[in-house]
Amino acid sequence: MKTLLITAFIAISGLSFGQIQRVERPKTERIGEVRPFGKFCIESTRDGNRYTFTYRDRKLRHIGDYKHFSFEDVDGAFDRLYEMIMDGFSKKHKKGEQSTMLEIPVGYLWLNFRTNLGITRFSFGHGLGKNGYVLGFSPWLTKKQVIKLFGKEK
Repeated sequence: MKTLLITAFIAISGLSFGQIQRVERPKTERIGEVRPFGKFCIESTRDGNRYTFTYRDRKLRHIGDYKHFSFEDVDGAFDRLYEMIMDGFSKKHKKGEQSTMLEIPVGYLWLNFRTNLGITRFSFGHGLGKNGYVLGFSPWLTKKQVIKLFGKEK
């Protein structure tokens, strides 16, 4: 009886661990990052064909409040996003903030531009709905910082 019980326990134990398998993930490559004064601000990474932007939420509800959004690089989406942002820097903006809304696979992305004292800055906002509910806002970035973030610096 004891032998049967021990055999059954070993068989059941082997089955339960047999369902767990290690999954190898592709190596994540850092494209660019912005760290003013050595403090993390925002970074872009690539994992295969998927690009992810991770940033410190400028609303900063909690000290370690980091947000992210991702998208697949279908038809050069990463480079098109970069071009849209660079075009936004070259446009003349009225006083106040100007936004462009884009649809990404998991929600919406806002490209926000603000010009103060002749200097234009850029910020991402991302959310789940068109109604303007935003999950997070990236810090304001200069043109030079955006170039660094997208890994386009020479």
